[in-house]
Amino acid sequence: MAFEKKYKQLINNIKEAYFEVDLEGNFTFMNISFTQMTGYSFDEMMRKNYRQLMDEENKIKIFEIFNSVYKSGLPQEYFQFEGIKKGNTKIIIETSIYLNKDTSGKKIGFYGISRDITQRFNLEHKLKQSEEKYRHLFKSSPYAIWIMDLNGVLIDCNATTNMLLSKYTREDIIGKNFVEILGMLERPEYFIPFFKSKFESFVQDKPMKALEFKMTRSDGIEKWINMRGSKIKMGDETLIQVIIQDITGKKKADLKLQRSEEELKILNKELEKKVQERTKELRESERILKQQNIELKELDRLKSDFISIAAHDLKTPLISVGGYIDLILLREKGLNEEVKEDLNRVLNNVRRLERYINRLLDVMKIEAKKVELVKREENIYHIIDACLSDLEFQIGQKELTINLDISENLTLSIDHFRISQALLNLLSNAVKFTPKNGKLDISIVEEEKSVLFKIKDNGKGLTPVEIQKIFGKFVTIEQGVDGYSTLDKGSGLGLYITKGFIEAHGGKIWVESKGRDLGAEFSFILPKQ
Repeated sequence: MAFEKKYKQLINNIKEAYFEVDLEGNFTFMNISFTQMTGYSFDEMMRKNYRQLMDEENKIKIFEIFNSVYKSGLPQEYFQFEGIKKGNTKIIIETSIYLNKDTSGKKIGFYGISRDITQRFNLEHKLKQSEEKYRHLFKSSPYAIWIMDLNGVLIDCNATTNMLLSKYTREDIIGKNFVEILGMLERPEYFIPFFKSKFESFVQDKPMKALEFKMTRSDGIEKWINMRGSKIKMGDETLIQVIIQDITGKKKADLKLQRSEEELKILNKELEKKVQERTKELRESERILKQQNIELKELDRLKSDFISIAAHDLKTPLISVGGYIDLILLREKGLNEEVKEDLNRVLNNVRRLERYINRLLDVMKIEAKKVELVKREENIYHIIDACLSDLEFQIGQKELTINLDISENLTLSIDHFRISQALLNLLSNAVKFTPKNGKLDISIVEEEKSVLFKIKDNGKGLTPVEIQKIFGKFVTIEQGVDGYSTLDKGSGLGLYITKGFIEAHGGKIWVESKGRDLGAEFSFILPKQ
């Protein structure tokens, strides 16, 4: 008993977890380290079977080991399994199991030494994962990766090297010094001394920048290569990692871009030359245009002066002629009817010519944007009524119906003479091109900031071509319907002058017609001021 007590004290003092079980797997003894490893007390462990410390898979595994030790009598050492400690925490245990016999040699159970290797196992597992990840990256990298020792011997490389060297595979070059490998390329007499010098400097811890060079493979294909080297630690050993990138595509693109830039520079120079030539031509054209513009302005001034002088000089004798004819008709009471009729015809033509001259003067003012307006508050109804009175004879001849939709109290700040002239032009045209027994609708719509005038007839109408040019100078439409006409046969200036007077008031005029014989509607807007 003293020996057994001393034996158990010795077992309790060792760091390894020691245990004993009977042939059924029930714990019969364990040291303090074992209880610390499992988390259970000695008494708790003495009531347990080994199966209670593991899952089903590990139960089968341990049973087979116990069975093997029992049958062979040989120990099973340093095997690993997953156990469950108190609190349902999983741990990795490394165990050696031996057969236990009594003094007579009878098999009475098993004993073993265990240790908790969970931390070491996890570290090894992470290291294995890291190695697998690195190995995957190493194998699948699009770059050729070489691992060499400090003597320049190739220890390993990935399969990308095969594509780089063509007919030589990784198996052909592993174990060879890089000098031998360079000898497989074209121009080894250039590459070997160059890379030997770089390698020796690099081994001596001198920095090596990335290298770019062109090589020719064994099959004659040229490749551009980018090479970078770095030192790495693998365990206690310092190795050299070389990453080799095929940059042929990039180099070709760079060269193509360089050629394109050179071509672009040439094109830019040619374009610059053409621009200079064209600029010179444009400057000359500009000089000529300026000179022509000066000449045109002078011609325009002369034309305006001529028309102004001619109109003034024509009006002066016309006034005299008209005055003398009026005087003759008043003074000479005994003139026969034929002479009176001739004198009245002369007087009518004098007045007609005077109207033409006045219209020419209005056109000149419109074109020079010098239409002078004398604005006052005017009753619009009275102005339109006066215009209709002037056309009473023509309206009566055609027996036209006039529909007025105008407020008798509407007033606007306008130039009475100019707006009266514009309205008279529009109304006389409407009468002229409306058939007998036709009708005219005259309306005014008062809006927030403006007044809309509309003069609609059911007469001859306008074609799209006529609408486009109706407000131009010297534009005349065919003779009015039914042989009727206005006071004169038309100078082609009436609507041009009308447009000018309305725009001088800040307004806008337009015409709409659905086509020939479908009537027309002239509309214009004048702003409220």
